[in-house]
Amino acid sequence: HYLGQITLERGDAQRALPLLLEALRGRTQAHGEDHKWTQYTMNRVGQAYIALGRPQKGIAMLDHALELATREGRRQQAYVLLILDNLARGEMAVGELEQAEAHLDEALASARSSLPPDNVRRGMLERTLGELRARQDRRDEAIAHYAYAKRVFSGFRPDHPWVLDLEARIAKLQAGTRNKPR
Repeated sequence: HYLGQITLERGDAQRALPLLLEALRGRTQAHGEDHKWTQYTMNRVGQAYIALGRPQKGIAMLDHALELATREGRRQQAYVLLILDNLARGEMAVGELEQAEAHLDEALASARSSLPPDNVRRGMLERTLGELRARQDRRDEAIAHYAYAKRVFSGFRPDHPWVLDLEARIAKLQAGTRNKPR
């Protein structure tokens, strides 16, 4: 699982997917679908499908993981925030912005009540909300979400790839605001 997750986070979803599918088979066999570790791996498999441009397959996997977590009474647990975040990413990929917003609103409300402000999961949610707001042409809100995520991720180190990516996104939005006719 973790080798697949690291490979995925490094941007190689093609290599990550088979590793994650193997981890999912193993976790399902050892623990069953109802175990949170199995659902956590389902989340990463869904994330990999989305990264590979197969959002419908990712959404199906993430919907299933969310349904299982809900049925088991785990909807408020921190790992479910990642499922909601990836589900929103998949929904954004297929143009279901309202559904993505609903999942992100739920996740952010849960994160605000259960996690410290500098938690990495909170940063990931803020980054995805920034992407949603940018797609909705709500630049100031997008910049605010990206800036929040940047502060969280800067805790890794100021030149972390996620920080640099967010700086580029913020600069692009700010340049678009300056160039926008009044």
